[in-house]
Amino acid sequence: MTRALRGACLALAAGLVMLRPALATPGGCYVNVRDFGARGDGTGNDTAPIQAAIDSASTSPLACGTVYIPSGTYLIRGDTLGTRKGILLRSNLTLEMAPGAVLQVLPTNVTYAILRADSVDNVVIRGGTLVGDRYQHAALGGSRL
Repeated sequence: MTRALRGACLALAAGLVMLRPALATPGGCYVNVRDFGARGDGTGNDTAPIQAAIDSASTSPLACGTVYIPSGTYLIRGDTLGTRKGILLRSNLTLEMAPGAVLQVLPTNVTYAILRADSVDNVVIRGGTLVGDRYQHAALGGSRL
């Protein structure tokens, strides 16, 4: 399987996370990030709606632990202040991204993560693309990475 991360950051700390090829549409029960306000239009910050969908999927028996992200470009704030950066994945979760779904970090000048999997088990990330800020990231002193 080829996985294009293009400079993106997937922070993993313990636990098991698997990357798998995309399905055309998710089967069975799931929550859709658009139902939580994510736009996927490449202009708005979609971090909070995607996090809300993940939090809901991890607590709602109707979601079966699956979060679906339809095609589109979803901007993620990866430099959130505090200990949580980016989207925090939960245990027993499948993040199902359509083939045209892109999670793209908003440009920053600090260390960031698009997805975080801290002390989780049984997480599957299927499909989609993660895009970092390699060409927009300004390191200390104004130099570009």
